[in-house]
Amino acid sequence: MQINKSTTVGQIVAYEFQTAKIFEKYNIDFCCKGHIHLEDACKQKQINYEELVTQLLTEINSKSPKSGNPIALNPIQLIDHIISKHHRYIINSIPSITSFLTKLSSVHGHKHQELHQIRSEFTQATNELADHMRKEELVLFPIIKNLYKLKKDSYKVSTELNNAIIHPIKTMMHEHEIEVERFESIKLLSSQYTGPEDGCITYHVTYKMLKDFHQDLHEHIHLENNVLFPMALKLEMEVSGTNYFYS
Repeated sequence: MQINKSTTVGQIVAYEFQTAKIFEKYNIDFCCKGHIHLEDACKQKQINYEELVTQLLTEINSKSPKSGNPIALNPIQLIDHIISKHHRYIINSIPSITSFLTKLSSVHGHKHQELHQIRSEFTQATNELADHMRKEELVLFPIIKNLYKLKKDSYKVSTELNNAIIHPIKTMMHEHEIEVERFESIKLLSSQYTGPEDGCITYHVTYKMLKDFHQDLHEHIHLENNVLFPMALKLEMEVSGTNYFYS
């Protein structure tokens, strides 16, 4: 991969997801803010651009090409991957984390008041995510799959369908931003997911599960914002003749 000052953070992570750990180290948002140019991200965080590029290329070049790289998937394959890996992960993780947080709040909440807020934030996040995923699976994802099938069949739709997905995509991206901010709040409340010295095993297990959930959410949102949604907008432009700029 060639990296220059106008390469976006999202493009780099889309090419090799392991670079995400480098961006996380410098607190550079690669999911909701993945459209930012690398040079601008360095200026914002006061990071040496050349040094960061060297670290990124070292990470990229240390990896052999992966057939499973999301950018190699077509939209239908990518959607199925997002649902089977990330949507199912959220659904399967919620009961255990909720149970542990309820237990911790009950036993340790009198001494560690932040547990009550963490539990509240997580409950609100999972309720919103459940609704968010339902809208994607029932509305947005079928539209994208249909656009891909139309493109494969070289079929042009009516111009009245122009911009059919830009608004739902913007809505999904706005909801992504809300949940990323919510989990940043949880991360702060939990002292970077580090349990207190007097914390029991359940404490540390719960924080580890929250940290894993947060990391998966970052990868999940990155795949949608920086890989799937640009694919979908390009498809709509090719199928319907829509011509617009997206950021």
